[in-house]
This record gives sequence, C-alpha cells and structure tokens, in this order.
Amino acid sequence: MQLEYDPSTKGFLIDRYPELSKYPNFSDNLGDKLLRYCILFFDDNSPFAKNRDLDDKKNKCFEAAKSDMEVRNEVEKEGERYRGVIYDWFNLSHSYTFLEWWSRKKDYTSNVIYLSSNLASFADPEKAIQRKNDIKKNLESDRSSLLGLENALFKDEKTKKMLTRAASEASLSGVAEKYAVNFFDELAEREQ
Repeated sequence: MQLEYDPSTKGFLIDRYPELSKYPNFSDNLGDKLLRYCILFFDDNSPFAKNRDLDDKKNKCFEAAKSDMEVRNEVEKEGERYRGVIYDWFNLSHSYTFLEWWSRKKDYTSNVIYLSSNLASFADPEKAIQRKNDIKKNLESDRSSLLGLENALFKDEKTKKMLTRAASEASLSGVAEKYAVNFFDELAEREQ
C-alpha cells in the first residue's frame, strides 16, 4: 500500500496537500519536518510500520525523513511541538476512532473520579448512590471498550501516554482565550 501523504515531497506538505493546511502545527518548517517523521513512524502503510524495535524504527524514520537535530531533539524530549503534531496527525488519520477514544477516556476518567467522591459532598446522597451503582455496572464494559480502542490506535504504551498528554493539552488550549474579556472593549462599553 502507498502512503496517503508522501513524506518525500519537495517543499511543504501543506502546499502539496491543501487539506493539511487547516492544521496550524504543520504550517512552519519545524512542523513540516515533524509531520514527515510522524507519517513514517505512525502511518500503518509506512515501510517501517511493522518494525517492533521502537528505537530502530525511530532512527530509520529520522533518516528517511531527513530529520535535522532540531527535529530529533524535539522528538527525543517529546516536546510540546512534537505532541501537537502527533495529536493533529492522529486526529487527521484516525479521526473517528481517535475522537471516540478521547471522548471515552475523558468519560471513563470522570466516572472513576465520581466513584471516589465522598457521599457527604452531595446534596442528594441517595441520588449519588444510584448514579455510583449505575457507573459500577458499566465500568468493566467501558474499560473494555476503551482498551480495545487503545489497542487499535496505539502500538506502544509510550505513544499512548504521549497522545493522552497531547489530547489533554489540545482540549485545554484556547480555554483562557475563549473566556477572556478584552479590557479595552469592556471599558468602552461601560463608558457608553
């Protein structure tokens, strides 16, 4: 099989594949180089996909992507830019499965947190007990579904942890901007 996005393309990948341009993480020199590496490392159609020696695979992908030291350092330290590119790559290449995994993971986590809550903290403890019982009934099935998605998406634990962190960062980004109030606009409104 052939890769959908050819990492050996000359110039920026977003110029050759316009659908990639909607992902800001891919739009500069570092992002483009990281994307090429991610395609080679994570794509199921990559010539390196079946390599289970992750260090060897990483080195071969660096070489094939013609990665410079900046890219290698960013990948090695699992930097913020690398995590952003990985998040966008998984979102792009496994969109439905990835989004379902992230949604189920957040839901599972919040249910487990709810189970550990003290009943005294609820206004209606009887309702809380009923909800806790409902969660317990479905917890094993929920965990099983979540693990199934993770096995389909992630080939190793390190990638799963990095994607969990990247997804958390992506869902948090923009929160401050979303709820921020422009001081000057607010002041102008008051003066009117």
